[in-house]
Amino acid sequence: MEAVDLGVCGDDEQAIEDVLDRAQDRCDAVVTSGGVSVGDLDVVKLVLQKRSAGMRWMQVAIRPAKPFAFGLLDRTGTPVFGLPGNPVSAMVSFELFVRPAGLRMGGHGSLYRPRVTAIADSDLHRRPDGKTHFLRSVASVDEHGAFHVRSLRGQESHQLSAMAEANGLAVLPTAPGSEPVGRWQVMLIDPAPCRTGIAAHEARHDGGAGGDLGPQGPHRAPRCRRPRSHAHHRAARRPVRPGP
Repeated sequence: MEAVDLGVCGDDEQAIEDVLDRAQDRCDAVVTSGGVSVGDLDVVKLVLQKRSAGMRWMQVAIRPAKPFAFGLLDRTGTPVFGLPGNPVSAMVSFELFVRPAGLRMGGHGSLYRPRVTAIADSDLHRRPDGKTHFLRSVASVDEHGAFHVRSLRGQESHQLSAMAEANGLAVLPTAPGSEPVGRWQVMLIDPAPCRTGIAAHEARHDGGAGGDLGPQGPHRAPRCRRPRSHAHHRAARRPVRPGP
C-alpha cells in the first residue's frame, strides 16, 4: 500500500474539512494525528463529528495511546482512524489498531506483529493505573535461542528517543506497580535483529512467527539494537493511507 501525505493542518476547521475531502476522494482510509481527546475544543474532533455520524471516541485502557477514534465518513464510507497527538502515542496506536486494519483491507493474511515471551534482564517499571503498559524495549536473542528484553529510559509519550532505539514493546498487564524480573510478552515492532531466534524456534516447534515464541532458558543476551534507519517516524496532524 502507498501512503499519501496531505500535509499538516493547523487548528482551522475549514482547512481540516478541505483536507478530509481530498483524503476521502483519493484514499482507501484516512489517518489523523492529534485533536481526538476529550476536550470540547479539539478542532479535529469537531470536524469528524460533522463528517461522520457514527464516529466513536474511545479511551482505551492502555499506556501510551489512550485516546482513539474510529468511524466511517458519511459521504464515501471511507474509514477514518483518529490517533493521539503525542508522537509515541500515535506510533503505538498505529501499531495496535491501524496497521492490522490496513493489512486486512489490503488482503493480507498475517495482520499482527510477532510476539515472543522474553526473559526480563531487569525490573520493568510501570505506574499502578489500571492500564496495560507498552514499554519501549530492546529485545534480543542469546546463543541458546532464548529471547531477552530490557526496557529503555524515557518512557513518556513525548519522548521519541526510546521509540527510535526500541525494536519491541514489552506488554505489561494491569498490576500494582513495578514488575519483577521474570518472563513477559514482547511485541516485536522490528523483528529483524531477532529473526535468527524466531527461525530457530520455528524449526524446533514448527510454529508461526505471528504466535507466542518462548525462551529456552535463563541466559543473558547481548544487546540487539533497532536499526537507526527505522528512527525517522514523524507524527503530524495529517491524513494518510495506512501501510504495513
